[in-house]
Amino acid sequence: MWTLAHELGHAVLEHRGDVAGWWSTRQERQADQWAAELLISPEDYAAAEALYGPHAGALARELGVTVHMIQTWRSHWN
Repeated sequence: MWTLAHELGHAVLEHRGDVAGWWSTRQERQADQWAAELLISPEDYAAAEALYGPHAGALARELGVTVHMIQTWRSHWN
């Protein structure tokens, strides 16, 4: 699901595939953030954290996402 959401983020954000360096890194970060916002709501995150605390692995399992996605979501929302 994460990969599909990430790639959809590239499409929605109209990213170009022919870029490199810092521009490519920026596009990847933006697509990650877009995917995290799509797949994790603040309410779902809060409910999972209330059950399991801040442990990224436990939150990822509860929400059905990857640890990377939890870290990305946190970097955007915290």
